[in-house]
Amino acid sequence: LGRALASAMVELHEDDPRLHRVLSEEVPHPPATRARIRLLEDEMVDALGAALATHPTLKVTQPARAARMIVGLLESATHRWATENGAPISRAALIDELGWMVNGYLAAREVEVATNLRGAVLKGRR
Repeated sequence: LGRALASAMVELHEDDPRLHRVLSEEVPHPPATRARIRLLEDEMVDALGAALATHPTLKVTQPARAARMIVGLLESATHRWATENGAPISRAALIDELGWMVNGYLAAREVEVATNLRGAVLKGRR
């Protein structure tokens, strides 16, 4: 899952890195443009949150929050990579690293769920 998300975010950012840099760092954005960017991000978060909430094997207790964190991480890292023309890491390495980060985060969330469930079960036995 993590690698697929990372790959999709890289594809969104890699088309024209120079134009991406100029548009994001040098051109003033009117409120309507900022609102549209925020809406697109919110749509990504909502879609990922829904996918996490209904995933058959992942047990994420707060899928909306996890989705917001994942989208923010991927957006920030891929934006920086694209505006730095891919330096100092290759596209493939970026996707691998981000995929591992997202998968590790989701695995840690599963450990949290298991720990909380175990604690609740043990508490109920007392």
